[in-house]
Amino acid sequence: MNSSGRGFTIGSTGSHGHGAFAARRFVRGDLILVEKPLYTVKEHARPAEVAAAVNRLSADEREHLSELANAFEQLYDDPFWGIHKTNAFAAGEDDSILCLLASRFNHSCSPNARYSWHTQSRTFRIHSLREIAPGDELLVSYISGRHVYGSTAVQRQARLKAMLGFTCACVACTQPPTAQAASDARRTELTRLWDALPLFPPHRTPARLQAVRRALELMRAEDYDADADDFANEASAMCAFHADWASVRAWALCTYRARVAEFGGDSHRAIDS
Repeated sequence: MNSSGRGFTIGSTGSHGHGAFAARRFVRGDLILVEKPLYTVKEHARPAEVAAAVNRLSADEREHLSELANAFEQLYDDPFWGIHKTNAFAAGEDDSILCLLASRFNHSCSPNARYSWHTQSRTFRIHSLREIAPGDELLVSYISGRHVYGSTAVQRQARLKAMLGFTCACVACTQPPTAQAASDARRTELTRLWDALPLFPPHRTPARLQAVRRALELMRAEDYDADADDFANEASAMCAFHADWASVRAWALCTYRARVAEFGGDSHRAIDS
């Protein structure tokens, strides 16, 4: 699986298996990877259905598949079932896919890249979230939304341990005690702000907008470069309620630009915004 021509290489991380590393400079919104799935099964496929999909692969494909991480080696007799449980991604409404290259991208709760499923082309894509220097590891988040930006380190680690059998040791989860407490407080506040937005009565729209601005400030303080569209889209809807069309356009543009950068301009997320 030579990926050098794609702008990244696959190599040893030195501490947690293999990973993907930038071979060139990326800026926010750059497309890092477009990959066709090795196979597709239903999201809740049984072991026999995954085994059938694996059996349809070539010997070379099965060899590459066998080299991926298996977090459930001690739990399941069939190694390919464990590899599927460790590496499969959700795709669309009810499918699950396995991608050889994408599976090499490791997790961070402060990711510098984001993965998504592009329904129209039926490809798995990864876009950069920020500037990435050559040699930096390319990191995505295996959990999404408030499970990552609105949860404490202990909560994130527990979720990842239950899902994938590892304890996250990313930069956001292994800070010195004082910095970790401040980070946890910011992320907890983000969830409180999100939960509070629907509770504001219409006459308190300025306070709701201030809550959105506060959330975006917290995301920046956390060096978290995804999901700002969640809050910007809410702000656009608030302004539309009051027919403040100039503000609607400004917040809608913020939403659109975030979705273009994170999912691509031809993604349904960007088009729908």
